[in-house]
Amino acid sequence: MKTILNMLLLLGLSGSGLWAQPDKLHPDKELPNQQTPSVADNSCGSQWHWLFKERGAATVPDGMQPVVVSASKYGANHCLMGRIQVKGGKLVFPLFLEKEDGTLLEVQTRPTRTPLTADPGLLAITNGCSDRFESADGEQIELFFYHSLNPRPTAFKRAPPAADFQ
Repeated sequence: MKTILNMLLLLGLSGSGLWAQPDKLHPDKELPNQQTPSVADNSCGSQWHWLFKERGAATVPDGMQPVVVSASKYGANHCLMGRIQVKGGKLVFPLFLEKEDGTLLEVQTRPTRTPLTADPGLLAITNGCSDRFESADGEQIELFFYHSLNPRPTAFKRAPPAADFQ
């Protein structure tokens, strides 16, 4: 009886994914227990944040850069396309939002509250993401520099079936 219980316990642990290792031959294949954005927090901002955390980003160059603008207030989150000037790895306001026709609208708001270590005029960019800041109307805003996002890891090339060579 004890042997049967040990076998069931061992089978349960091995089937639960606790013993799972990343698939070295298929790096693009995700295991079921890997961290992905949760269903409860499936907001666009969380998805962008998770993507940058997973893939990382190159240094954002100086100049006017395209961004994804994540804005949250009262638990609601929405993402818009925008542009902002970057100088020395810092944001230079104003922020511009992009309209459907490609025109830009200057956003009049400036950061009012930032992380304790940040100067409101000099918000840093780390790993392709800006410091989160609060606008004058209380929205939590974060910018994602998607052109600096590292590319997807490439999978190994699969060998053709042996029958192709007969």
